[in-house]
Amino acid sequence: MYRACEYGYLLAVTKLISIGHGLKASRCCTCFPVEFRCRTFIPVDGEIFTGVVKRVLERGIFLKSGPMNIVYLPSVKMPNYNYVSEENEKPVFMRDDLSKIGIGVVVRFVVFAVKWTEDRLREFRVLASIDGDGLGPVSLNGLDELDV
Repeated sequence: MYRACEYGYLLAVTKLISIGHGLKASRCCTCFPVEFRCRTFIPVDGEIFTGVVKRVLERGIFLKSGPMNIVYLPSVKMPNYNYVSEENEKPVFMRDDLSKIGIGVVVRFVVFAVKWTEDRLREFRVLASIDGDGLGPVSLNGLDELDV
């Protein structure tokens, strides 16, 4: 699991610089200040990523891409895709050429906007778009699943 702060997702600690003296935080806890260097990742407007569709709603889809758990792709940012929901089948977004975006499909998207939230989840909320060349569902050519 990745931790996020307003500076980005903490991916890996690369160097431990120092561990300070213990400070009594409460009757049963002691805190040790730690200074370290690390690798972080922060999504930026205009970057292109791939993600896996986790949930399909009438107004858009939710993707997971790397450490980003909440990537929202609204239907207005999916040109020429229409919401299709038939009985006994999972809902999908489908285009006239029969390309589909549904649960488990890998999608290449561009980051349209990013917002840091200080709620209980403490993470970045990413708004995505597939309005552009080379964006949309990705063919995996025989691969069953992509780990993003």
